[in-house]
Amino acid sequence: MALTEASIGALVAVYLIIWFWILNRHKPHLTNWPILGMLPSFLINAATRVHDYITYLLQTNGHTVTIDGPWFSNFSLVFTSDPENVHYILSKNFANFNKGNDFKEIFEFLGEGILVADGDSWKMQRKLSHSLFKNSNFLSLVETCAAQKVRDGLFKILDHASESGLEVDMQDLCQRFTFDVACIFMLGVDLNSLALGLAEVPLTRALDDVDVILLSRHFKPERLWKLQRWLQVGAEKKALKAAKTFNDFIYHQIALKRELINNRKSSRLRCYTDYFQKLTKNKRLELNVACVE
Repeated sequence: MALTEASIGALVAVYLIIWFWILNRHKPHLTNWPILGMLPSFLINAATRVHDYITYLLQTNGHTVTIDGPWFSNFSLVFTSDPENVHYILSKNFANFNKGNDFKEIFEFLGEGILVADGDSWKMQRKLSHSLFKNSNFLSLVETCAAQKVRDGLFKILDHASESGLEVDMQDLCQRFTFDVACIFMLGVDLNSLALGLAEVPLTRALDDVDVILLSRHFKPERLWKLQRWLQVGAEKKALKAAKTFNDFIYHQIALKRELINNRKSSRLRCYTDYFQKLTKNKRLELNVACVE
């Protein structure tokens, strides 16, 4: 008897949830579901038009909206487009909005970089980045390198696709373009992922995996993803493989740089501009961009 009542109760609950979803599935607003919070409504509406949906939410909620996730995930997002809020958070009272240890633990793959740093570390890295972006030599190098990558990479792929009647994924091409240019500036190496054939680069695949894993950590209970990391199962196992791929690549580039320094006269290497020397007068921060074959 008890089992029958429980089954009926479960069926009624499922029916109400489905009925509630059918009534609200085309409404671009947030529904705060029991247990699951606003996450289902957000994912359903944002799946194919995330930017338009967030814009709509901001416009209809006073330019600031909070999205609460499942109760067991401790997940919450705050979006704001109010200029006063943005100024208050990013400038006027920035010190009051530290990322915290939980944030650093989720984004452990980023190390101590500017995206996870707080306090004096963040100020130093921001000052360094700001001086770099204001440097006229750096801006000139960005323009030259980006134009060359567009001309010798992107245009050739699009011309080939047009002549062959092939479809191309513009998002993939733009990601490859960004990846190649970023590697040139940060590591001094052109992986040439934006080339005919569009061969898969293990590092880009690893970075894509890390993006998915970092997002999933926000929705999972902290104890669950930490247990998966400890057991090396599920998504966290893939995270460890991605981290190894990334570290192996970085260490390989460091080894190449050391080899270059020890053999500056090698005719097999082509150097990019040593723009980091123009960035700062602090000798400890002067770096020559590594060269590529």
